[in-house]
Amino acid sequence: MPALPLTLAIGDYDHVRDLALGTVRPEGIDLNVLNLPVEEIFFRFTRHREWDASEMSFAKVVSLLSQDDRSIVPLPVFVSRVFRLSSIYVRPGGPVKTPADLRDRRIGVPECVPWILMEQVNFTERNRPVLYSKDYHRSDKIQFRVVRHRR
Repeated sequence: MPALPLTLAIGDYDHVRDLALGTVRPEGIDLNVLNLPVEEIFFRFTRHREWDASEMSFAKVVSLLSQDDRSIVPLPVFVSRVFRLSSIYVRPGGPVKTPADLRDRRIGVPECVPWILMEQVNFTERNRPVLYSKDYHRSDKIQFRVVRHRR
């Protein structure tokens, strides 16, 4: 049986990089991975359906479903259920076992690095809030470009 050709658009994340580079190959699928910025992925996929499968924010899926748009089939695949930059990773066997072990200690954040607090609420077309987030970002590591479209 020939492999199923499938094009997937997804961001360049460390947790899917082996799949994107072809180090890990899905059985029975001839996968073509497009690494694009998430804003471009969401816009092009929701507007033009340019590829077979796409990364999609939960908020966008809920928004489409609230408008009775059934033209996509959301799959409950959560490669990473946390905002990865809000997590602290510790090495196995190291001195940090619980959050209390970090009290009054430095966690590798350089001094004089400004932080950005971003709070957002996503609403449905009927003006119902569906997602709230409050995230802190290091401004020397993350760049934001906000593009808003209103129909």
